[in-house]
Amino acid sequence: MRKRIIGIVCVVSLLLMAGCGGSSAGGSSAASKASGAASSAAVSSAASSAASSVASSAVSSVASSAASSAAASTEPSGGAVGMINPWVECGTLTDAAKISGFTLEVPEKLNGHPISLIQAVQLKTMQVFYSDGAPGTAGVKKNIIRKGVGSDDISGDYTKYEKTETMNIEGLDVQLKSNNNVYYNVTWVNGRFSYAIMSEDGIGMAQVKALVSTVK
Repeated sequence: MRKRIIGIVCVVSLLLMAGCGGSSAGGSSAASKASGAASSAAVSSAASSAASSVASSAVSSVASSAASSAAASTEPSGGAVGMINPWVECGTLTDAAKISGFTLEVPEKLNGHPISLIQAVQLKTMQVFYSDGAPGTAGVKKNIIRKGVGSDDISGDYTKYEKTETMNIEGLDVQLKSNNNVYYNVTWVNGRFSYAIMSEDGIGMAQVKALVSTVK
């Protein structure tokens, strides 16, 4: 790019010199003066056009390079664009406890569905999926029990339900979100851990009480 700019500057300089020479040789002639002025204007215009072209090309090249660099910086080692998934799939609750740093006690089934997936986040969270198929598969409803460090709502469920209420169950303040007395989101805090049950099937009050008593 620098060589190209130097070449253009040289050409412009030669044209300017030629224009000035022609103007002095015919200095007594009005026509020569007009010609010299026109030549200088033409040279000036050509120089301006060339400089604009070079600047535009340089900007385009820099922008393209920056875009390529930005795209490369968001490319994870796995090849997929975006953030790396922090959840680690585990074969057993014992394996998950080694990652999360704590244990989780859950029932073998939820709403008649067996455990289909166990995941954990390093020293932070553990969750268990219950379904009759792979979670995320079309038509497969998710039922999840989650436990995490802290006192925040870890359900990640921002659905607006007909009713939100708090009930004391087993000495714990349990928040319940429901539609038509069917509960889809149940959260509570016990000690240094937060708990959440999210059921796309929905569960009844008797089951809510049993789960709050069982999940530790």
